[in-house]
Amino acid sequence: MSPELERLWGLLRLTLQSPAEGARAVIDLGLSRKELWLSLALVTVLSVLLMALSTGTVMVLPLGVEPMFVSPLGYGMIMGSGLVLLVFALHYTGQALGGTGAFAASLAVVVWLEVMSLALRLVQVVVGFLSSGLEAVIALGAAVFLFWCLIRFTDEVHHFNSVGKSILTLVLALVGISVGITIILAFIGVGATQGLSNV
Repeated sequence: MSPELERLWGLLRLTLQSPAEGARAVIDLGLSRKELWLSLALVTVLSVLLMALSTGTVMVLPLGVEPMFVSPLGYGMIMGSGLVLLVFALHYTGQALGGTGAFAASLAVVVWLEVMSLALRLVQVVVGFLSSGLEAVIALGAAVFLFWCLIRFTDEVHHFNSVGKSILTLVLALVGISVGITIILAFIGVGATQGLSNV
């Protein structure tokens, strides 16, 4: 195994054992903003490819009253926009509540959160070939774990030392992200058609 893969595996294990320590280790890598933005783009593409392999070329987003069907490109646009909004919302909402984290730290933990999500999704896909019931259990467990990771990541970035304050930051940030996603969807015409199958 190459040194890079060993480091990645080590970070994954550390985050599974202690999300806060995993976040701190990722932040301490000291990656530049350029490297982090490129990493965010890469994990977005990889996530879309994995989704396409597991669900096909038409993907479903549970938005609104009815599910929205999108192409891989449309899914990638929405997912990428959501991750970028999460970076900014996490940073500025945290600062508004007294956090002291740097923008690069918020960007780093969002990238790492998506890496964790990608790894767990891969496990889910593999298990899905064996048992759909077990796949659903893993999906639920992964969702809970990733949300807990996001809480601990937020606390680590902004040095709150308070789970409650981290949760408040995320609630406010998610409200802002919801508004932003709604604007983006309206801008690209999803509100009128409830679909992006041709995008």
